[in-house]
Amino acid sequence: MIRKGTSTDINKILDITRACAVHMVANNIYQWNQRYPNKIAFQKDVDRSELYVFRNG
Repeated sequence: MIRKGTSTDINKILDITRACAVHMVANNIYQWNQRYPNKIAFQKDVDRSELYVFRNG
């Protein structure tokens, strides 16, 4: 199910994106790092109704 994201989703999203960033940097991909994406960026997405969450199960 895909739904609009809320502020309460941000911490879990950050857990996922931080893990992805570590993997990306280890593979010489520098799009994400420890500073970006961050909570402020995701909150702006929520405020603009541009954050969506996929929930499996």
